[in-house]
Amino acid sequence: MAGNKEQIQSVINGNMVGPLVYLMQTAEFGVRYLGSQGCIKAFCDLLSYSDTSMLMVCLEGLDNILKVGEAEKSPWDCNVNMYAQMIEDNGWLDKIENLQNHDNSRIVEIAACLLETYWSKEDIAMHMPWDCDFG
Repeated sequence: MAGNKEQIQSVINGNMVGPLVYLMQTAEFGVRYLGSQGCIKAFCDLLSYSDTSMLMVCLEGLDNILKVGEAEKSPWDCNVNMYAQMIEDNGWLDKIENLQNHDNSRIVEIAACLLETYWSKEDIAMHMPWDCDFG
């Protein structure tokens, strides 16, 4: 979902976000490919929307991307999750943090779990990825 607002909106209107998330759940290659095509930015851009179902899809998509990033960490790359670093470097982490103030408690819970799992390792007792049940 790289592109301008109209292009991204057409993907949303065409109900293509769900199939993209499914692709991301089925194969690491799919996650890497979608990540390389601007999917992370698109998901993070959509975190400003108020639609709860859209937020859930975006947070699930980000979690799938971040899981692959965890699996791909290497001691030769300072053991860094490249996708978590990308989110942080681009200022998109603020959008996830802001969701901790959302009206929907499930959105709050998922956002907090993502933050604890991928970014707050030194300050907060870590949850393992399987502790976060998005189903």
